[in-house]
Amino acid sequence: MRLHNRFRSLWLVWILLLCTQPLAAQSGQPHLELDNYIDVDWCVDGFFTNLPSTIDAVRWRWNQEPTDDQRWLWFTVQDGTATRCLTITDEDLSQDPPIVYVQLRDLDGTIISLSAPFIKAPPIQVTIEIVSPERAMNYYTNRDHVTLRVINHSGGHDGYIAIWYEPGIVFHDFSLSPQEEFQRDFPLPEREGEIVTTVVVNGERITNSRQIDFVVTRDVTPPVLTNTNATVETTGQSTRLIMSGQFADAYAPLPRAVEWQFLARDGTTIGAPVFHILTDDEVQAVTTAALVSDGTPYQLAVALGAVPNHAHTLQVRVFDRAGNGQPITPIQLNSTSVPHIVHIPFIGR
Repeated sequence: MRLHNRFRSLWLVWILLLCTQPLAAQSGQPHLELDNYIDVDWCVDGFFTNLPSTIDAVRWRWNQEPTDDQRWLWFTVQDGTATRCLTITDEDLSQDPPIVYVQLRDLDGTIISLSAPFIKAPPIQVTIEIVSPERAMNYYTNRDHVTLRVINHSGGHDGYIAIWYEPGIVFHDFSLSPQEEFQRDFPLPEREGEIVTTVVVNGERITNSRQIDFVVTRDVTPPVLTNTNATVETTGQSTRLIMSGQFADAYAPLPRAVEWQFLARDGTTIGAPVFHILTDDEVQAVTTAALVSDGTPYQLAVALGAVPNHAHTLQVRVFDRAGNGQPITPIQLNSTSVPHIVHIPFIGR
């Protein structure tokens, strides 16, 4: 009876020892998996598992097997795993997707061959815009700041705007929330002219971040108008504003827009002002005239639409690309009809 119990105890100990053996003895085949981004050093991290601890060297090549003339590099395995930076070039990325072929060398000379595709993380989905003032052309401003709008559709979490000053650069950081529309003003240098602005929105990895460079023209000086002639011409059912003269502006060769407002005889405004961006057919340089120091000779013709019956004058402003307006002398409307109230006394019979 004692012998039987002792035999059973030994059998249980043997079973426990078998169950507590390292799992590495039951591991699978060596495996390679790549991260989904390229690091700043042009490295793609490779993650190796199920490796013998005796592996000590590695070599690799993108899109084809390594050749014998490629040198072996150090390689360290710990607990059956290893991580190695696998450098990549622009040429390697020409294949879609690029595939890395890796050879691992054991201490006894045995070579293990592995391969894996590099599936790059998709770029973050953001909209990056410079918002110009209401009456300015895109990327022009007459303000002391630039307005940045970022719409974070997916992936962005923070960023910065870099504004180039003379002789340096100023950075402004900002943060984003998921699915957020971000809009904020950032100061510009106190000078006119082109100002380089770089906007970067970061993703989780460097390679799926977004960068856009803008050139913003700051112009705070209204255009100079000389030798201006303006009239309102009525032909049948058509009424047009006809203007000519010389236009001088540091950043615009011709007027970009005009705004008009009808006034009554007592000077009160009629309706809302109309801001109209000129088309190529509506404004042009007078090429037959010689350019003079006062500016570029131009002429424009714009349809005004219906003229209110009680309109007496037309007030006009001319705009450059940055939204700076310059008024001209109000134009008197010759066809103005003024209503009168006539009182007829009652005469008894």
